[in-house]
Amino acid sequence: MHIKLSDLERYQWANEGEAWRLCFDHELSILKERMAQGVSESLHSHKMAKQWFYIVKGKALFELNGKFHEVNQDECFVVEPTQIHRIENIGNIDLEFILISKPNTIDDRIENLNSIDESQNLNNKRFRALSNSETGQVDDNTIFNYFQRDNLIWANYSGGQIKCGNLMGTRKGKMLRFNYHHVSDKDEIKSGTCESEIKTINNKLHLFENWAWSNGVKGKSHLIEF
Repeated sequence: MHIKLSDLERYQWANEGEAWRLCFDHELSILKERMAQGVSESLHSHKMAKQWFYIVKGKALFELNGKFHEVNQDECFVVEPTQIHRIENIGNIDLEFILISKPNTIDDRIENLNSIDESQNLNNKRFRALSNSETGQVDDNTIFNYFQRDNLIWANYSGGQIKCGNLMGTRKGKMLRFNYHHVSDKDEIKSGTCESEIKTINNKLHLFENWAWSNGVKGKSHLIEF
C-alpha cells in the first residue's frame, strides 16, 4: 500500500506542534511529528506504553527522570513505561521525528509531574562560564562556589573581570532566583538580579541564566559544573 503524508489524519497540539497518524490502533501507534523551534512539551509519563523517538531532522533535548540528553538527526531515544519525560526542540530548525508507542497511549498519559533529582543539589558545587552576553562581566576565568540548604542558595565568585562577588536567593524545583553584587577589576560596584534553570547534561550540572543589571541592561549566561 502506497500512503502519502497528505492522505494521513493530521492533528495539531499546543500552538506549535502537529502530527500525522501512520498507524493508530489499540496495540500500536506510529506518528510523524513536527515541533517548531523552542517548543517543549510538558513533563508526563505513561502507565503502560513504551516509546521510541527517531529523530528525522533537527536536534532534540529529552528530559528523563530529571536528567537531560541531546539527541541528533538519525538517532533514537527510548522511554520506558512510568518514566517521567518530555521533549524539547533545541535546534535552529523545526524538529521532525517518528514516534512509536506500544501499546497505544490513549488514556495512558499522566500529566503535571514534577521531576526532582537529588543529584542536582548545589551544595559545595563549583561552576565556570561557558558563555555570557557581551554586556556581562563573568567570563571563563570566573569561578562560582555554590552552597544550598533546603530552598536557600548562595555563592561566592571571583576571577577574570571580578575581584569579589556574592549572590543569595532561593530555589524552587529547577529554578533559582537571586540577587548578586560584586566589585569589578576596575573597582566598580555592580549588582543585579538573576533567574537560573538547572539542567543535567552528560552527568554535569548546567545553569542557564537570565540576568539583569540594576540599571535594566539584560543578558544571558551559561555555567557548567567542573
